Amino acid sequence: MSKHQEKRRSFRITETVLLDIQRIGEETFGKGIDRWRLRSGSVSGLQTRVMDLSARLDEALFRVGKENPGISEVARLLNEKISTVMEALPEFQETRTDLLMRPAQQCEIGSEGMSFGTDETLAEGTSLLVRFLVLPENRLFETFAKVRRTEPAESEELGSFSHHVAVEFHGMNAAERENLIQHLFMKQTQVLRMRRKEAEAEAED
Repeated sequence: MSKHQEKRRSFRITETVLLDIQRIGEETFGKGIDRWRLRSGSVSGLQTRVMDLSARLDEALFRVGKENPGISEVARLLNEKISTVMEALPEFQETRTDLLMRPAQQCEIGSEGMSFGTDETLAEGTSLLVRFLVLPENRLFETFAKVRRTEPAESEELGSFSHHVAVEFHGMNAAERENLIQHLFMKQTQVLRMRRKEAEAEAED
């Protein structure tokens, strides 16, 4: 792995998400999240595939648009129509509604894992199903995870919880991981841009 790839995979930011964690058994964990999705009817696997195809289509549209703007616009509208239909499916709406009913909380997120606050006692090695919705895109990520560290909360950096927990993702496929990395870099770029504007405004005063 190159240094650039290592940097992208180790990059982490703190942001507000809608989070749901559930304990799962070792047998379920061992069979993998793809098997679990098939058995449970989870929509996240389908959503991940749609997001991957959408990203590839956007890249193709960018190239085609330079030579034939008409075809590019037709394809863009078709892509938007498909996305609208997908998001209207009851399964997608139910998943998002469930998460939207939960209070938002601060988490430290990277492509390999995340840290969050909780009042649950989660021992090291506990297997989890982790679902989180990032804002404002309302993009859902769903993965298995292992608890790697649980510590008493010494600050409220991640909210008013009794414990801070660090988990390692397991079973997140390459397309979903890439979507998460792109989201993290986008959020960091927005934060840096905002800080630069604030600094420029203060300098003018």
